Amino acid sequence: MCDYQGDKFGARFTDWLRCGGGYLYDDAPYYCRWGFFSIAPNEMPCPACNTKEWLKYIKETVIELGYNEYYNGLDAEHNPFLPTGKHGNPTATYQLRTWWLDGYREALTNQSEEG
Repeated sequence: MCDYQGDKFGARFTDWLRCGGGYLYDDAPYYCRWGFFSIAPNEMPCPACNTKEWLKYIKETVIELGYNEYYNGLDAEHNPFLPTGKHGNPTATYQLRTWWLDGYREALTNQSEEG
């Protein structure tokens, strides 16, 4: 267990996510535009002390994000995972950036093939 408190869901404030045994848990569920949101216990690995498992957990989501951002009209330079990212782990940040670009390039390739 570490002292991690998360902001991995895009909020501009610290979410009610805390680490417990290497996994994140909600202190309280909250309401977002899709309804009430809560993380099941032991669902999401902690990005601080369980980084390797967290990267496995988040990989497909990051690739999909890059893919969708291409179709939303963003340039590749708008990759949210900058080399000095807020994740605090240069290796993890590099991997996230690479996966995002993989999704972006896949969308670019698909559009080229369609067009």
